[in-house]
Amino acid sequence: MERRTVAERGSLLGTPASPARVRIPCHNRRVGSRPFLPSLIVLHFLAAALPAQTVTFSRPLDGYVRPGTAAAVRVDADGLSGPDLTLAGDGVVTVRLPVTAGRVAATVPLLPTADADPVELRWASGAAAGAAPLPPARRLTVND
Repeated sequence: MERRTVAERGSLLGTPASPARVRIPCHNRRVGSRPFLPSLIVLHFLAAALPAQTVTFSRPLDGYVRPGTAAAVRVDADGLSGPDLTLAGDGVVTVRLPVTAGRVAATVPLLPTADADPVELRWASGAAAGAAPLPPARRLTVND
């Protein structure tokens, strides 16, 4: 018995098959198995490359503040996109800090305009904005 290829024998329906019509099955190819996987991988690496904006506030000097004077506030920010960082809150004067290489690490005076201590400070830099909690202040008395 002579062995012939499908192209030489013709198709099963009796019509001759051309070599261009011969389909070789590929067991490794699954149609629609993971069409979005390459784009998902690219998005993962892009998200890791984009910096996340984090802004935190703390109080140096163990949080002690003399009433009626400026209170020191430590600002640590990373991943900022704007040229400056604006801090605002209820009962305080707005403060604007320059951003260098997307970071801010500074201690600034926070001037009160009311007797109540602010609970949180709002921040804005470029298109990003948010609010972060401010640790409570410990008020000094006249004799301290």
